[in-house]
Amino acid sequence: MARPRGVVITGKLRGALYLGLDGENVARLTAGEPIRIPPQRMAALGFEPVAVVIHYGRTQDALITEVAEHGERIVNPEAS
Repeated sequence: MARPRGVVITGKLRGALYLGLDGENVARLTAGEPIRIPPQRMAALGFEPVAVVIHYGRTQDALITEVAEHGERIVNPEAS
């Protein structure tokens, strides 16, 4: 599992969630290692206590497969 790394941004768009990925995290994502940020970490950053999970898939079908391999599913990818 890739570890999230980053900075907290404050200013005009405070309250927005900015996600930036460095080369190491991109390599891990493309190797099938999702990035997970636990709810407690999100709450500590001032967001709602929800988990954030980032997956990678070269195509939508590949992404659906990747998510399924980790025990989750995309309910309706066309709705997003």
